[in-house]
Amino acid sequence: MTPESFSTGSHYTDPVTLAPGVAAIWKYRAIYLKGDHVFGQWSDVVSIAVTG
Repeated sequence: MTPESFSTGSHYTDPVTLAPGVAAIWKYRAIYLKGDHVFGQWSDVVSIAVTG
């Protein structure tokens, strides 16, 4: 997954996997996108601690 990846669905499952025991902080943000046009401003960043 790259920092410029997009999801257009209302639910999202990150496909990235971590090796067992590896911990990381994943960060996400959102913006409204209709077609190729961006509307509004980016949301605040949400950080999630994950462990493989």
